[in-house]
Amino acid sequence: MKINRRPVAQRLREAMAELEAAMQSDRPLNEIFSIRTVEIAAPAQYSTKAIRAMRAKLRVSQRVFAELLGVSVQLVEHWEQGICRPRSMARRLLDEVNRDPEGFLLRHLTSAHPLRKTG
Repeated sequence: MKINRRPVAQRLREAMAELEAAMQSDRPLNEIFSIRTVEIAAPAQYSTKAIRAMRAKLRVSQRVFAELLGVSVQLVEHWEQGICRPRSMARRLLDEVNRDPEGFLLRHLTSAHPLRKTG
């Protein structure tokens, strides 16, 4: 890997000059620069039943489920009671748990659990 020794300010000036020249040209920017468009699916919505079912599938208490997700026990209780719904970031994590519940649990547990294979 080549290390660029020029000062950041100099590289920034050069990049801005290159952008200015490109914008003044008649060519579309995607012919001059690499432009990528990425679409990211929205996280799933989770009902109170779905959250309870996910926790039951993991066979963990609300406290353990909360620790696995990095949220408070009260928040898990509120999700399960329908007082509030998981926000986007929490739903992304719930998507990961839902994708592979056993794998998620095994990657994060440090002690014995019914899903952990022993022997």
